[in-house]
Amino acid sequence: MKKKLVAVLLTLSMTISLVGCGQQEQTGSTGNTAAAENQTGTGSGESAQNLPSDGIPVPQGWDDPYEETLTVTVGGLGNPQDLNLPDGDTLEDNEFTRLYKERWNMDVKVEWMAVDDAALSQKVSLAITSGQMPDIMMVPNQILLSQLVESGLVAELDEAYENGMSPYNKEVLDTYGDRKFETCTFDGKLMAISNYVPGYSYAFTWIRKDWLDKLNLKEPSSLEELLEIAEAFKNNDPDGNGENDTIGILCDQRVAGIYNSNHSMDPIFGYYNSYPRQWLKDENGNVTYGTIAPETKEALKTLRQMYADKLIDEEFAVRNPNDINAPLAAGKCGIMFGPWWAAYTLQDSVNNDPEADWQPYLCPLDANGEFKTYQQEIHTRWAVVRKDFPHPEALMKLQSHLSEWLQPIKDLPEDYAYPYRGTPADGKTIIPLSLQFSEQDYMPKEYAALNEAEEKKDPSILSDIMVPVYEARLKYREDPVGNRDQWSGFMARTGGYEVASRENVKVADNCVFFAMTDSMVARWTSLEKMENEALLAIITGEKDLDYFDEFVTQWKALGGDQIMEEATEIVKNQG
Repeated sequence: MKKKLVAVLLTLSMTISLVGCGQQEQTGSTGNTAAAENQTGTGSGESAQNLPSDGIPVPQGWDDPYEETLTVTVGGLGNPQDLNLPDGDTLEDNEFTRLYKERWNMDVKVEWMAVDDAALSQKVSLAITSGQMPDIMMVPNQILLSQLVESGLVAELDEAYENGMSPYNKEVLDTYGDRKFETCTFDGKLMAISNYVPGYSYAFTWIRKDWLDKLNLKEPSSLEELLEIAEAFKNNDPDGNGENDTIGILCDQRVAGIYNSNHSMDPIFGYYNSYPRQWLKDENGNVTYGTIAPETKEALKTLRQMYADKLIDEEFAVRNPNDINAPLAAGKCGIMFGPWWAAYTLQDSVNNDPEADWQPYLCPLDANGEFKTYQQEIHTRWAVVRKDFPHPEALMKLQSHLSEWLQPIKDLPEDYAYPYRGTPADGKTIIPLSLQFSEQDYMPKEYAALNEAEEKKDPSILSDIMVPVYEARLKYREDPVGNRDQWSGFMARTGGYEVASRENVKVADNCVFFAMTDSMVARWTSLEKMENEALLAIITGEKDLDYFDEFVTQWKALGGDQIMEEATEIVKNQG
């Protein structure tokens, strides 16, 4: 089975909740009710036999509204208790639902909301078991997506994409080349759309420079220098309280291979040419798995020694993931790994300590002065449409409206139908989808545009959404102390952008497979659990280093070899 993907990505600095939708209504009734095949109409005047089963014509163009009000139910991701809505707004009556009604003549209804990915997995699993789902539903992982497709619950979306997605958004997706539909296509048919995680969101090193200065340490570039700093931050009382209560480096319990996230040990693994959780093409053209590579064992040797020396958070294996940033805010940790946007994670530290001076570093560099990382998995969440829902193009219209509202552009054609510009005030709204769009190389383009605008003192060259970023940069430069709450936005889009776009970043070009194979659907949950447990056990010393070889043997025997063979066949067939 072959899968390819569509997706969507926005600006990471926005705080946006996702929602789902409503009651069983006219076109939004759930379950496997008998319905006609999804058919593309030709607008008003089309023959009755070509009308969808609900009798509402499919609009002629992506930018045309429905002739009759279309009710759409959505199941999505968000916390109903933490919506932060403006006065008078509700889950089903807010800025975005009103815009959808005005623009498309669509009523978006909330059927359910899941508070996190675990709860979303339960909702989707229940839909698979019961055969009932909302008209549009978020999906948190590829395994559940594959099960939905195999169960016959979701609609084909090729025609809906062609007719319902805006030209601008199609151009954005095209920047990802052959990968744009990589995990959304099954047997040559588009069955979902997904979000896009753009390039340049790999983790590098963030360090408190005020602590470096206090301890007379130089800024690092090599692994040895980084470890020296971690040891000093752990043992030499950088916070000056006279107690040995600081942490070297925070670490995610998943350890590595979680792109576009904080606290992954990817910079350490990359130093050894190890790329855990990535599917890589070897010199013979075969697909192998980065976690089982010999280079991973080398990296684990260093990491277990770091843990033994207390350079890594001693509690990382048991720390509540929701509490992982607490030592940063409390001023007890001065090193973290994270992408350009990690500055937003560090804002609390800066707020709580006027002396905190976090700076990004491209570190550790190898002997050739290169920082090594890997090509990202661009798809992390999906949206599907109920198979008997008569209007799958509604998903594309909703997404077109959302992404162009939140990421407007200046160079639209004069007759472009999209009427709205700007962003929802303070993010105080809810959005029926959490899918996000951005061009693959948006970050260096955005960085260059911001610098040019600042140099020329001319924000007119920026997209509407970047003007507030430009203004915040100027405001922070003018008064860093008085505008300390603006530090994160400033640092993310100056230092973070600059470090992430340096020329000595070497991205592994042999990451080749990001979809699912047939065997993965049945076996990946147990294999991934084995992988997680092995990495933790080796780093914490629960198992010795040579246990890595035993883990590799077991992983391959319990399905890993079969999965690699299937992935190799898929990649070779793709040419």
